[in-house]
Amino acid sequence: MARPIPNADAQNIVGTINSHVEVGSTIYSYDHRAYQQLDGLYYKHDSVKHSQKEYVRGQVHTNSIESVWAILKRTITGVHHHVSNKHLKRYLNEICFRLNEGT
Repeated sequence: MARPIPNADAQNIVGTINSHVEVGSTIYSYDHRAYQQLDGLYYKHDSVKHSQKEYVRGQVHTNSIESVWAILKRTITGVHHHVSNKHLKRYLNEICFRLNEGT
């Protein structure tokens, strides 16, 4: 599941995670400051340091979610050409469905 958020500040990111991610889950992120607030909460959290050119460390990476954004961008450019904020959630649902179903 992917959802649009108003902006990528700590309040929106952590609030969305707390609302939609099961306690005890493992979360991998990159080194955006907002994700630092996950440390010591209800999740197992580890991150890679994109700012220092670290993209993978063992099982810790963000490649999976980055492929979601890449496919979304290609779909907008190649199929839809324009996406409104009003319907962004629907476009995200379509991409998630396609990735989960392998279509």
